[in-house]
Amino acid sequence: NLTYEQLNLQASIFAAHLAQNTTVGPEMIVPLCFEKSLWTTVAMLGVMKTGAAFVLLDPSSQPAHRMQGICKQVNAKFVVCSKSCVPNFEQLPGTSTFILDDQILDEVQSSQHLISGHGLLPPTHKNSLYVVFTSGSTGQPKGIVIEHGGYAITALARQSTLGLHRGSRVLQFASYAFDVSIENTLDTLIAGGCVCVPSELQRKTDFARIADEFQVTYADLTPSVARLLSPSDIPTVKTMVLGGEAMANEDVKRWASEVRLVNAYGPAECAVTATVQHVRAVGTCSNADASKIGRTFPTAGTWVVDQSDHQRLLPIGLTGELVIEGPLVGRGYLNCGNESSRSTTFLQDQPSWRSQFSSFLGPMISRMYC
Repeated sequence: NLTYEQLNLQASIFAAHLAQNTTVGPEMIVPLCFEKSLWTTVAMLGVMKTGAAFVLLDPSSQPAHRMQGICKQVNAKFVVCSKSCVPNFEQLPGTSTFILDDQILDEVQSSQHLISGHGLLPPTHKNSLYVVFTSGSTGQPKGIVIEHGGYAITALARQSTLGLHRGSRVLQFASYAFDVSIENTLDTLIAGGCVCVPSELQRKTDFARIADEFQVTYADLTPSVARLLSPSDIPTVKTMVLGGEAMANEDVKRWASEVRLVNAYGPAECAVTATVQHVRAVGTCSNADASKIGRTFPTAGTWVVDQSDHQRLLPIGLTGELVIEGPLVGRGYLNCGNESSRSTTFLQDQPSWRSQFSSFLGPMISRMYC
């Protein structure tokens, strides 16, 4: 268990340690590799305090060659990890490891007479916060760069919509390989809630018990995982967010009358959750009710365009390609420059139809993802 004061202190100690022993700062990307534990959160905040960005690796689901490939793509000079994860990177040329655990932190703290921000370069809203990689199922995995400003604005807008507050006890269930694990950590801390982190074994074998032990009130799961549970298994959960897969009618029937059920959607290119639909139990729900992904937040906008031509905005009611606009849209793909893979998804120029509508979205409205 860590209080906010303890978390902040440990992250500051580790940030100072990194700054004293490495060349670290804005736009550097630092891989973090841990089993499920509190040290992932300490490492995330520590790296953020140095001004650098992080990329989360998951030793439980990603093979060593995959993690090493990500380290190469981000040009990592070092990896912050647990002792047990060190062997994954011993054969990686030009990359060292920094172990983070309670023993190391105690040693670092005892050797420092003063913890200060000397040597740390705080990031600006335009600096990168994290990089998350696509699955690579259709080719080479691509790293998506999300910036501080876009994430912060979106996280603040999400809080009331998703029901996050100081009393929230949020289960950190998702794999570190997926960006929802970042949202469940950072959004919860921004709201002042409690991040509940089960061990990897607990996460896979004893969900109901850990939900009761941690008194979890908020769970963010895929529908397929939620189907392994019933509301009576997790009576403390008041908000159930389902995302990552399409919600089905059976999910609505199982959960909507028992919890605050939310259908969440968002590509990794758009700071995790982009649209939200609150699903309420009203009579017999149809498949159409379950499939609605709802609306985006006040700081963003959504449009539907022709699938073959994003310059053509479609009338309401027609099927087309979804375009997401606003500060939640990421910077683009890492190391892709102006390649076609970027220009066909991250729109470099606003479509001509956009000028017909008022610019209500504030800063960074020009960013659009198709």
